[in-house]
Amino acid sequence: MTDEKLESRKNAILQKEYWTTDEAEFYLIYIKGIHRTSASLRTYITRGGGPAHFKWSRSVRYNKALIDEWIQKKLSPAKTHSLDKGVEA
Repeated sequence: MTDEKLESRKNAILQKEYWTTDEAEFYLIYIKGIHRTSASLRTYITRGGGPAHFKWSRSVRYNKALIDEWIQKKLSPAKTHSLDKGVEA
């Protein structure tokens, strides 16, 4: 995907309030730099542990704020070295 197409898709997705699984995947990979495929997101729906989502009939939708909240919960506290338990920011 060219830089121009990536930027165009990014802008289109960020303007929407609710995203499909593929749009959520794009947001995680290309905007947040977190590699979670749409297959991973679908697995989270059945097994738990993923970002909060909404179901409309058979469709699943995600919301940016809820994905960002999930990312923050998944991040470990900042560490100064490998033996640190973490530093609260």
